[in-house]
Amino acid sequence: MAVHGAVAEGRLGRRRVWIVSTAVAALLVVLALAQTVPGGRFTTWLGLTPPPQSFTEIFADPATPLPAVLPLGSSTVVPVTFTLGNGGTDPASYRWTIGATTNAGPRVLATGTTDVAPGARRDRTVPVTVVCSEPRILLTIAVAGVAQPVTRHVACAAPR
Repeated sequence: MAVHGAVAEGRLGRRRVWIVSTAVAALLVVLALAQTVPGGRFTTWLGLTPPPQSFTEIFADPATPLPAVLPLGSSTVVPVTFTLGNGGTDPASYRWTIGATTNAGPRVLATGTTDVAPGARRDRTVPVTVVCSEPRILLTIAVAGVAQPVTRHVACAAPR
């Protein structure tokens, strides 16, 4: 009987190892699939993970700077270049404004709307007329719903 008990115990041990190994392998497959985009959507749908956070980015490319100095007292057309990014999973339409601030107060120079596909960026170059009434003009590029605008300075100096 001792021999029969040892054989039964060996079979039971192998069966347990097989069950545990299979369960671990299945868990690893499920975890790997959850890391994919469809798997992430499925775990969000199940309520196991929160929905992804969407975000908007706006920045001015330093490779396209504004003119270093404009003539004081002039009105000059200046190309203002900026990029809008859509970090969401749905298409977005962004309302933007370019303004100038002087001691006399803020003034809107241009407004527009830009459509951006999900996960994409879109560059914009907008010509605006800068009136150099002071030595320093602050340009702002603002997007509706985004708390922090991008700012650029324009220097105005008397011609030599």
